[in-house]
Amino acid sequence: MACHSYCRGHSVTVFNTGLAALSLVLLMLSRTLIAQEGSAISLNIVAREDLREFEHLTDVAQLIKPYCPSMLRDELSFPLIPVEVGFIAGQKALWLDALQQPETDLQLQAVQAIARAHAEGVPNFDDTAPVLVKLLDRADVAPVVKLAAAQSLIALNHRESAQVLSRHAADSLDFARLIEPALAEWNDGTMQSVWLSRLKDKNATPGNMTFAIQAAQKTNLVQAIPYLRELVSDRRVFPHHRLEAAKSLGAMAYDSAVADARRLISSAESSDSFLERLLAATLLVRQSGEDAETLLLELAMDSQPTTAAIAFQRLIELDPRLTQPVITFASKSSDPKLRTLAGQALYLLKTVPDVVRLSELLSDEHTGVRSRAQEWLIELDKSAELSDTVRQSAMSVLNSEHPRGMAQAAIVLGTLEHKPAAQRLVDLLGREEGDLSIASAWALRRLALPSTADSVYQHMRLEVEDSLIERLYPSSGGAPLEWRWDMYEQHKHLIELLGTLEYLPAEPLFRQYVPVPPLPPPDHKYAWIHCTYRSELRSRAILALGKIHHGQPADDLVRQLVERLEDREEVSHVAAMSAVSLGRMKAIDAEAVLKGFYQPGTLYTESAGPESVRALACRVALELLTGETLPELTVEPYLIYRPDWFLEPLDVEGAR
Repeated sequence: MACHSYCRGHSVTVFNTGLAALSLVLLMLSRTLIAQEGSAISLNIVAREDLREFEHLTDVAQLIKPYCPSMLRDELSFPLIPVEVGFIAGQKALWLDALQQPETDLQLQAVQAIARAHAEGVPNFDDTAPVLVKLLDRADVAPVVKLAAAQSLIALNHRESAQVLSRHAADSLDFARLIEPALAEWNDGTMQSVWLSRLKDKNATPGNMTFAIQAAQKTNLVQAIPYLRELVSDRRVFPHHRLEAAKSLGAMAYDSAVADARRLISSAESSDSFLERLLAATLLVRQSGEDAETLLLELAMDSQPTTAAIAFQRLIELDPRLTQPVITFASKSSDPKLRTLAGQALYLLKTVPDVVRLSELLSDEHTGVRSRAQEWLIELDKSAELSDTVRQSAMSVLNSEHPRGMAQAAIVLGTLEHKPAAQRLVDLLGREEGDLSIASAWALRRLALPSTADSVYQHMRLEVEDSLIERLYPSSGGAPLEWRWDMYEQHKHLIELLGTLEYLPAEPLFRQYVPVPPLPPPDHKYAWIHCTYRSELRSRAILALGKIHHGQPADDLVRQLVERLEDREEVSHVAAMSAVSLGRMKAIDAEAVLKGFYQPGTLYTESAGPESVRALACRVALELLTGETLPELTVEPYLIYRPDWFLEPLDVEGAR
């Protein structure tokens, strides 16, 4: 995938590897943020500045990133602008008129436009439902239009149309697939007799049988229990239908579930069928009592992880202590779901030995298991009886040689601000593993101990010097670049740490970040790699300078920061942090400049994005400078008019 740096004025494309599964959501979010600041949601992009580099990180660093947030958002809170979908007056009338036309294409596009407008938040479309209902019953309307009309009625949540929809569910499998789950979700009884009839009928089509089984569960159709039991026990039935029937029965918690599960387990022993044991576990998901617990303990050690996980989950729900005989089995399973459940049980047991065992999962091979173990340990630290054990166990992992576990332990100890971990965290800054080096830097920033400042500064200074193009990337060639993004992420936290400590020896280094990055030499395509050229580091270095010179403005620095603030081409966060630092330094000479960007009543608006960011920062700066509380900016919603609606009035501007 192609990614772009956002150094001032330069766009450089690099390529990195894929993304681990648990970070997929954050990756998709980050893709929406990497854009030019003139885009439709530029101010919301600015508000999420800390995610803009996410996509560039190595895979292991991406996994750790959500747990190591920057403190920049604490310095300046950027409001999110609500995005509203504008709608042109008279447009809905055009669509309703199109529904009355004989052309199938016009009808179809009008129906789809209604559903889309409702989905995108355009209000007042409920009154289109009666028209759509009539469309469904018209004999001259094509099936594809009727199907779209049914879909729109369901999207509008128009439950009054249930009777009409139920009649059309029999039109085809496509209609049934769309309508029957919706009626079941609405808990509508219109089709109950149809569903019961299907469950009795051994000749029902596979699709219709599936809809009936699932509807029985959603509507708690207890009359279906005898027929569902027959489906579960009959080996001639499709395995999919047997499993769906077991899910429905399990959700209904019927009286003979334990006896049925026991018969299935006995049947599995004679036939060596894993499906029978899976069905048995599924039947027991709402059962309790000694007999149910005995069966669940047996199933929790099943050779099939899916079966074992279902049983183990139910044991946890009943009483975590019931899992003690099977925790070791689950924690050593090859299945991450089962290992996570073992961790959950250890967390809920809340004993000293169980905390120690839980800490071992910090080094699990699966990121989901590691992350959950980390979260649970942090939560257990709130218990006075367990706090020492949590911290000692995390320190043991941090002092081990398991990088994935060490990274998670660093997050635990950093979150808990466990000061004895400081020296070990300093020692880990130079590790090659991206997640470990970033987590260590973040934890040190959380601890913010003056005793670590010298070592942190020396580590960072050497890496900044080594980022010079001439040293690492001569024009004749280059080395892999992925690891550098991890270094930038680490430096974010280290700069924030030294700024928090007001570490004066770092002042000359941080001053290198203030000037505008020069244009790259024509023969160097990697000019952007220099740390002092990175805008995400420049903004933090400028913020750190303001803390180092807190209350003591340096004239030359004040002039430089005013230039950054007034430069309309400067990256928004760099300009904003320049303003905040001017206020923190008590730069009286800059007060007039700050007031030039902010006045009471100033709008925070997309139509003036860069000015709004500066106004927001200058308000904070003036409060720091004067000690007065100033009115907040008024956030103006951003109105989006879609350019691709079906049918629009000719006079679009006049209709808005």
